[in-house]
Amino acid sequence: MINMTTLRSILKRIYGVDDKYLIPLNESWFVPTMDDNDKTGTWIGYKVLNKVRYARAGQSNGNMCVEERITFRLTFVGANAEELADQTMLWENRSDVTDAFTDIGNAAINYDNRSIYTYPVRNKGLNDKLCWIVDMKCQTVYTEDMNKGGWFPKSQQPSSWI
Repeated sequence: MINMTTLRSILKRIYGVDDKYLIPLNESWFVPTMDDNDKTGTWIGYKVLNKVRYARAGQSNGNMCVEERITFRLTFVGANAEELADQTMLWENRSDVTDAFTDIGNAAINYDNRSIYTYPVRNKGLNDKLCWIVDMKCQTVYTEDMNKGGWFPKSQQPSSWI
């Protein structure tokens, strides 16, 4: 299954960078500060954009086999941003990348509709940079337990529900 947590683990394995360089994207994403003394110096943002389920197959034990296609976004800001963005165009040919997607997310990268574009990251005229953005897709199959009961674990349910 691919979600924000597994996507982060996959990217951590592929790039091997410190956690401070791997940032989940949201509306209040901070502007990375570039430091000339920083040898890594490239920030990697990630976000699951959407999930589309294609098929469901019931299994005898009450589990559902789910096939899902996930669109996700990677952003790169810093010294190696363009190079890292360009490398994603070859990801399906790199065994370290395909192994990370298979081992962590039980997923495979889709080649279709991959694109790279840029967007300026403005910091009030101080340290403005160009952000390289890649939109990609992957596909996964996983089993979902249909017998698990309520939507929330009992420990998180309001007392009025119990």
